[in-house]
Amino acid sequence: MIYKGVLKVNGVWIPTPATLEYSIEDLDTDAFQSTDGTVHRNRVGKRGKLSCTWDIVPDTDEFYKFWDILDNLSQFFPVNFPYPNGTRTELPMYRGNPLSTVMRSYYSENGHKISKWKDTKCNFIEQYARKY
Repeated sequence: MIYKGVLKVNGVWIPTPATLEYSIEDLDTDAFQSTDGTVHRNRVGKRGKLSCTWDIVPDTDEFYKFWDILDNLSQFFPVNFPYPNGTRTELPMYRGNPLSTVMRSYYSENGHKISKWKDTKCNFIEQYARKY
């Protein structure tokens, strides 16, 4: 698959997702709430997370190859993606759970039942925490 698009995963361009959400999640060593309701926390770092969805990926050999790429990634791999500050970045990441897709079934005009894989979802999470 050669897509010069938005995401390059483990050196391979994959189909451009319908949605690409980037979030930064705080990492705490501990946190608690005292009896007066005050939250106390020891924030030690942050980690980036990409949440991707693909709405229209046809039920074809191309889809099966795409699924195999996502399903057979190594433990950690580079992901090249557009960063919210307007640049592109490449970070070592891992595939978070779940990797999922939904089979949609419907009837054609002549009454034949048709099923297609759609709504593929996958998360990529930064391997190393960045210090505050």
